[in-house]
Amino acid sequence: MRLIAALETQNAELEQFTYTVSHDLKSPLITLKGFLGLLEKDIAEGNADAVGSDVARMNNAADQMAR
Repeated sequence: MRLIAALETQNAELEQFTYTVSHDLKSPLITLKGFLGLLEKDIAEGNADAVGSDVARMNNAADQMAR
């Protein structure tokens, strides 16, 4: 009985960990995707200043994922 309870506890902890990791990765990816859209728009419009800003923001989002 104790072994089953311990396994159930570990499974619950694993599910929570998986959810947290998934969420922590998804948020920066959504941010990157948004900035990619802005980057495409700014490149199409020839807006070089905005392109630099877009790239910096994308780098920041990627850095968050690397932590």
